Amino acid sequence: MGSTNIKATCNKNGNATGYLVQPKNENIDYWGKVYTGKTNTRTITGLKGGTTYLIDFQEIRKVGSYTYYGPWTSVSVYIPLATPTLTAKKINNTQVKLSWNAVPGAEDYEISYYDSVNYTSTTERVKATTDTIDVIPGRTYYFRIRSKNWSGNVSSSYTAYKSVSMPAIKITYKIRKIGYGKYQITWNKVPRCLLYNLHVSFNASHSDESTVTYGSGDKLGITVYGHGEIYLKMEMVFAGIDTGIWGGDTNSYLHIYLP
Repeated sequence: MGSTNIKATCNKNGNATGYLVQPKNENIDYWGKVYTGKTNTRTITGLKGGTTYLIDFQEIRKVGSYTYYGPWTSVSVYIPLATPTLTAKKINNTQVKLSWNAVPGAEDYEISYYDSVNYTSTTERVKATTDTIDVIPGRTYYFRIRSKNWSGNVSSSYTAYKSVSMPAIKITYKIRKIGYGKYQITWNKVPRCLLYNLHVSFNASHSDESTVTYGSGDKLGITVYGHGEIYLKMEMVFAGIDTGIWGGDTNSYLHIYLP
């Protein structure tokens, strides 16, 4: 998960010939590397966010062949959890891919999002640094994320919202006459669609509407006698989405005169 670096500095003593610097966590169950040198400033690496550390300093003084060590002094430093950098991209008609950088000390990440129709936020916990969200076409989605350390009960701040607008799915129909009173209706296949529900009506009031469910195919044969026009409306079913998706910008019927 990476690490965080800090710069530690103690007061400089003119009589000191060197310094020892060592980090440890507040539970004293972690002891970090001991840094030894002539300078009173050290960069300490390998620290995790969401953790409080004690940074211990000790002066060293060499006189002839003897080395004298001063008392240890400590300073407490809290390393906050960093906020991830979020990227959100549309990958197809019904999915958005989220990705972000790993945060030192984070156990997982909390994603929160809502859309332009349903303003109730949905929350997900993810351990990886990517996630794919199933979304509904024709809506704009707003995503944000924060890093979490549940054992330490700490969180980073949320990112600003990233918005992704999902275009409505356009359905294009073709009607071909294949015999007396017989027609074949075809339409463009939509990626990831599991099921097509084609709503068919022959009058403007749609009082005679019937629904034909047609797997994942893209053509349907119908028999029509005594009608010169047809009304079509397509409903699609996708995995991971608990509502039917209508083709086009609205739920209105497409009015077509039969050839």
